[in-house]
Amino acid sequence: MRAFLDLAAPVPRWLLAVLATSFCISLEPHRGAADPLACPNPLISVETDDPELTPGVCAIAEAARPQLAQCGLVQTVPLVIEVVRKPAILIGGDVACLGTYDCERTRITLIHPDTIEEALGPDNPFAVIPRADLFASLVVHELSHALVDQKPEVTQLNRAAQEYVAYAMQLEAMPPAVRQRLLDAIPSSGPVELVELNVVLALGAPQVFSVKAWRHFSTPGNGCDFVEKLLSGEVSLVLDPI
Repeated sequence: MRAFLDLAAPVPRWLLAVLATSFCISLEPHRGAADPLACPNPLISVETDDPELTPGVCAIAEAARPQLAQCGLVQTVPLVIEVVRKPAILIGGDVACLGTYDCERTRITLIHPDTIEEALGPDNPFAVIPRADLFASLVVHELSHALVDQKPEVTQLNRAAQEYVAYAMQLEAMPPAVRQRLLDAIPSSGPVELVELNVVLALGAPQVFSVKAWRHFSTPGNGCDFVEKLLSGEVSLVLDPI
């Protein structure tokens, strides 16, 4: 899928501050980081000015593989995971995007865990998650997007579906007690209907969308079966709420 980020719509600052976007964007190469270092799995390499972070990033990506593979997401193309000190994208001059996937360069860019709290701000619901756990979950989120992009048969996955897959994988990868902090911070009750999982919510209130996506994913009968139906086109998510 090759979609592009639309920055035109005004969105409250706290809502966008944690957005880890699915859209195929093209960023200027980051200057100043060391050359990429290969992980034990040669399909992943890490580029950062903090070499002590590299083994942890490799381990996070490797630990996510079984969960992602269970949902039909298998890596076939090498990826670089770049970790930067400042957000990859600033929206409106100061709203931080914590993670991106550049499909043209097969590169994930994430903010360093040391600066993640500053980028979030204290009022963001995701601030209840310890920074190490949040960083690890962002790796999984962006890795999900990258592996969806590597599936040649996936051509019609819209933005809502892209974010459903990435947020479901992101929250599923969190330790249960950590995930519960987020669920408590963004209360949601009752069964999640597919009409709620739309692009307006995904882009306008990504934290709320993330919780709804995981709650739907974790409902018996959904899980990876539903993800694979999305990827195959058997089911789809609406673009706009009814």
